Amino acid sequence: MSELAGIRRGSLCDEVIARLREQIASGAWPVGERIPPESELIGRLQVGRGTVREAIKALAHSGLLEVRQGDGTYVKSRSELAGALRRQMRRCRRCAGRSRSRAPGSPRSAAPTRTCAR
Repeated sequence: MSELAGIRRGSLCDEVIARLREQIASGAWPVGERIPPESELIGRLQVGRGTVREAIKALAHSGLLEVRQGDGTYVKSRSELAGALRRQMRRCRRCAGRSRSRAPGSPRSAAPTRTCAR
């Protein structure tokens, strides 16, 4: 007889991330608007400060939220896809800026220039 594997319960942080994501995606928290303060989220969700901070950090990393120290946390995008596209375009603009930094008429260097292949 084989042993039963333990049932993996989702982490509390993942549940908080899902709830915050719902608020953003539904438009309850519009883009550009400040989300409720940490203390209010702790009370509403009945979780610890560390759990809320970890969830906010994950959503900020995915591009949904923007944390402004001393000012609050703001909705940056309604979907992770839009946040990822925004980051990608910013990177490509930086690459394009480097290639345009050469003065017109100046000789090209012998080393090949790196193009944005992202």
